[in-house]
Amino acid sequence: SEVTIEELGRAKVLAIFRTDKKAMTIGAKILEGRMIKDAKVKIKRKGSYVGEGVISQCKSGPEDVNEVLKDTECGLRYEGSDIIEVGDILEAHTEHSKSKKLIFEE
Repeated sequence: SEVTIEELGRAKVLAIFRTDKKAMTIGAKILEGRMIKDAKVKIKRKGSYVGEGVISQCKSGPEDVNEVLKDTECGLRYEGSDIIEVGDILEAHTEHSKSKKLIFEE
C-alpha cells in the first residue's frame, strides 16, 4: 500500500500546562494551516526535529473541537514520549494509506 502525507499546519508552543507520563497539555498558537484531532506532529526546536507524537485533543477555550485554524490560540493534548518545550514548533500532518489494486488482464 502507498502512504500519502498531507501537511496540515504549524503551531508555536506558548505554554506547558501539564506534563504526564507520555502526554502533555500545552497552549499553542496556530501559525499556518490548522491542527486537527488525531494529527501526527513533528516537534521542531531551533531548526531541528527533536521528536514526534500525536495530538489527541484540541480545545478552543473550554470547548473540545476537532480542528483549530490559523491565528487561533488553543489548548492541545499531545501524546508521545518526547518532551515539548515553550517555543517549539509543532508541524502537523496526516497519513493516508491507499491500497494499490492489481488489475489482471485475460
